[in-house]
Amino acid sequence: MNKMWFPLSALSRREDLAPVETAASPASAIPIEAPLNPPPAAKPTPLYCTWTLITGMTGIFVAEAVFAFGKLGHDFAPSLRSLIFFGALNRELLALPGGWTRLFSSTLLHADDTHLLYNMIALYLTGRVLERMVGGAWFFSLYFLCGFCGSLASGFLGDPHSVSVGASGAIMGLMGAALVVAFKLPSGIYRSRILRGIGPGFVMSLFPQVFSAGKHVDLSAHLGGAVCGVVLAGLLSGTWNKQEPLPLWESIGKLAAFSGIFIFLWSAAVPAYAYGHNRDLAAQMAPPDSLPKPFAKAVAQSKALVEQYPNDPHVLFCRAVAYWQAGNLAGGERALRKALGEGEILDLFYGKSFKTDLQLDLAEILLQQGRRTEAKETAKSLCEGRPEDDVAAKLKKLKLCE
Repeated sequence: MNKMWFPLSALSRREDLAPVETAASPASAIPIEAPLNPPPAAKPTPLYCTWTLITGMTGIFVAEAVFAFGKLGHDFAPSLRSLIFFGALNRELLALPGGWTRLFSSTLLHADDTHLLYNMIALYLTGRVLERMVGGAWFFSLYFLCGFCGSLASGFLGDPHSVSVGASGAIMGLMGAALVVAFKLPSGIYRSRILRGIGPGFVMSLFPQVFSAGKHVDLSAHLGGAVCGVVLAGLLSGTWNKQEPLPLWESIGKLAAFSGIFIFLWSAAVPAYAYGHNRDLAAQMAPPDSLPKPFAKAVAQSKALVEQYPNDPHVLFCRAVAYWQAGNLAGGERALRKALGEGEILDLFYGKSFKTDLQLDLAEILLQQGRRTEAKETAKSLCEGRPEDDVAAKLKKLKLCE
């Protein structure tokens, strides 16, 4: 189980999208000889919430494949652009209008069919225990709140240059909650089966780099969801009357569950409503596999590319470099200004670092034309912010902030 990272640099001029690796599923840690069923005296209840979540996320993944922009990759993987359109999470994307919905929509998306399969197995194996222990309302509330906490941790503590999708922050919270609630049970075989079954997978998913190839696992989301699940389950257990089969405050659990359903539906509706507009944006961008590699080849072919994709900032940047290398500073200036004018595409797909590169290059071209005042105005927003070390060094070298 994991929450997937995708490097945003895949959309820049410098790198290709690295392959997404899959961490070991917690399902593999559950002993086959120790089924996690309730005690014989307890009557098994249907797993309505667990199966609803599994069915819903499977349906959403099918929609990802059907409505994807461009070709599907290996294992029915939608492109990075598609995932961003559909609601993937990133710190910069959160700051865009309506970006808050990505805290929830990202937990409904998956990177490919293997990613979905591992997460749904983990959800089922945890749900068959926890939903029967706390009831459907509290189970869904825990899922919703842990997913939210995982997304918050990912958005504000994770890699700002990557985007993230997956339900594992929520599932980690459910696993943590199941381990805490298990101690409410009398010491015996059922409690030990829960701890032996869920515990190893929980630990493995908290430390994916130790136990598996966790290069593209969103550890911040795992930690955020896990901490939330443990804390919430501790609060429930602390107020749980031992004579009652379910936790107290069921009405609060139902309110949280219905609120979660409404917010999930709203978050899913936002990209659905904007699908037509996003499809038009995607049509203005060169498909990743159509851009020549290495970068020098793309520069050499930039004239033909810009005729086909005149609004793609990446293509326009290649054209600007070609003009610049040919000594046509006015042409390079025009191409860079047009690239910077494609604000929506820049904000969604290329991020702040690429936009910063465009501004620096434009300022340098203006300096070479003897237009220092305009160059300083172009770089003004960079000087007023907190630029990264390499940007600050270039600003100092060009004396644009003096």
